[in-house]
Amino acid sequence: NPAQNELTIVNDKNVKIDRISLIDFAGKEVKEVPSNSTKIEIKEIDKGTYFLRIDYKGRTEIVKWIKE
Repeated sequence: NPAQNELTIVNDKNVKIDRISLIDFAGKEVKEVPSNSTKIEIKEIDKGTYFLRIDYKGRTEIVKWIKE
């Protein structure tokens, strides 16, 4: 799952997403993006390990990814 310029969000469950944010390894939010986004630009983010947090229907999914 390494990425360099953008992340793609696939909403195959077709649920309404309430919030999307990118979080660094220390737990700090580095970017919040519109909840209807399917592509997230990450060019300006430093290399490292991050988490993509997606909130929907009172639930939270967190996915680890690496910025190269």
